[in-house]
Amino acid sequence: MSEDFERAIGPDRRTFVKRIVIGTAFAAPVVSSFTMSGVQAVFGSTIGPITGLSNSNTTPIPPANFTEELICGIVGKGELTIEADDGPVHITLLVPEFALAGDTIVCIYKGNLAALTGEVPDGQAAVSAYGASWNPAVDATVPLVMTVTGAPVSIGDPIYLFDKATGTVVESSGTVLVPGTWTAEFTDDPGYAVTQVEAGAADPVIAPATTTG
Repeated sequence: MSEDFERAIGPDRRTFVKRIVIGTAFAAPVVSSFTMSGVQAVFGSTIGPITGLSNSNTTPIPPANFTEELICGIVGKGELTIEADDGPVHITLLVPEFALAGDTIVCIYKGNLAALTGEVPDGQAAVSAYGASWNPAVDATVPLVMTVTGAPVSIGDPIYLFDKATGTVVESSGTVLVPGTWTAEFTDDPGYAVTQVEAGAADPVIAPATTTG
């Protein structure tokens, strides 16, 4: 660096510029979200590798029958919004400020529709299912909000809450209010599924025709 340039920027700025040149003044961007399976971090619009993280001690335990991980995020200061696309379906998970402790890892999972259909009331079939989980696994102080849009659901379709450990239905959690969209609010890490009447479930049983000799 030339003396003329150093004199022009002054001693404080000169020190800062030198630190940038040698790399000591570089501050790593904050991780907003990442996929644990691909070990990738999202730094704004730039994707890069994460180092120093181990899947064995950071990945949350997903709800039973909700094991397909879509995306994860790390809680920092302020609210955190995690978004994922599953084909035409868009899932948004809002983690309000102070809902979870800093550095909590939060993930969105997709449900196994075939397995969940076996747990819902007879004559119903799961058509849209997503859940969330986080580590450390402590209840949130205020509810998280998951919104699913572009789903194959209709007004009046029931929404069911599933037990995280067993994957069985805990209770009904309302109904779909807007075509193609459903929401869920929760303070623990659950799974939810929307169901519809199975095709043919309401069809009458017709006895086969018989003939006499």
